[in-house]
Amino acid sequence: MINLNESMLIGKGKHRSCYHHPLNPGHCIKVFHTWTKRTRVQCLRELKYIKRYKSKPIDLALIPNYFGTIATNYGVGYIFEKVTDWDGNESESLSSYFAKNSNEKEVGLLITNMYHILLDKKALVSDVHPGNILVQKKDSKFDVNLVLVDGIGNSDFIKICDYSDYLMKKKLIRKFTRLKKTLGLAYDDIA
Repeated sequence: MINLNESMLIGKGKHRSCYHHPLNPGHCIKVFHTWTKRTRVQCLRELKYIKRYKSKPIDLALIPNYFGTIATNYGVGYIFEKVTDWDGNESESLSSYFAKNSNEKEVGLLITNMYHILLDKKALVSDVHPGNILVQKKDSKFDVNLVLVDGIGNSDFIKICDYSDYLMKKKLIRKFTRLKKTLGLAYDDIA
């Protein structure tokens, strides 16, 4: 069993908390702090889509790898690849990065690029907002890409978007237009 404590906390969302893995610095452990039937379904759905999107030939690089579960003092922990920058520091959320970075064009292009990757790979997202996206600096502080750490997959009751490219594209357009509107960015390049 892994013992977690608040000094290991990376971040806390509505249903889950993310902790540093005490035995593996390249991993993090997500634990539900609100465990209901609905969150259980959400978790299982997300893991199903992560496995699909990380399999060959898709291998969607903007989603961290999943390594299985582990028992913790806070309940079942889900082990994921920790998203870090080129210098080893933790990647910051898109909301934090956007607050510090006044270059709206750069942030807008990063979001549009993520949209096009998901569209090209036929991958859906259920909850795309600035807190679920990390800005990972690769090789230098100027080479950045976005990584989706939560809200992966299709949350629709009837998952018709999984089988219709047209409806999948409409859903992605709606989600990414809303994200750009939330940040106050132009969204006419999402189409």
